Amino acid sequence: MMPRTHFIVSVIISLVYFPFFGWWSFLAIVGGFLIDVDHYIEFVIKFRRKDLFNAFFDAVEFYKGNNCQNYKDLLHIFHTFEFWVLYIVLSLIYPFLLPFVFSIFVHLIMDFIGMWKDNVNLFQRAIFLSSWVMFKLGIVKRMV
Repeated sequence: MMPRTHFIVSVIISLVYFPFFGWWSFLAIVGGFLIDVDHYIEFVIKFRRKDLFNAFFDAVEFYKGNNCQNYKDLLHIFHTFEFWVLYIVLSLIYPFLLPFVFSIFVHLIMDFIGMWKDNVNLFQRAIFLSSWVMFKLGIVKRMV
């Protein structure tokens, strides 16, 4: 899914939550849009980019052009199951984080729908952080 779509949906979510959560509702933009910073982090690490400014634009082109389909070990850490659990626990402890967590789950649903629609292998990026670590260590041959 394109960043613009995530941003627009996140703004809508924050506006819907505003009457109930006030300014905290704008955390929906952080959850639904800025969660994708992990794509950039992964790109910089995977390709050992030192020029962070140009790396941002290269990363956008890399993911937009579906060049990432050649890789079977993508780690978008904030999109992994272990982080989903963390988000839920945080929202139970701090209810004002509900717009943040809700927008993350909407973001993830949009990602999976986009990947399915574009016929992208859903398992090319790690769903579980622990699975990615075991894959990198050679404990398992396939990442889930």
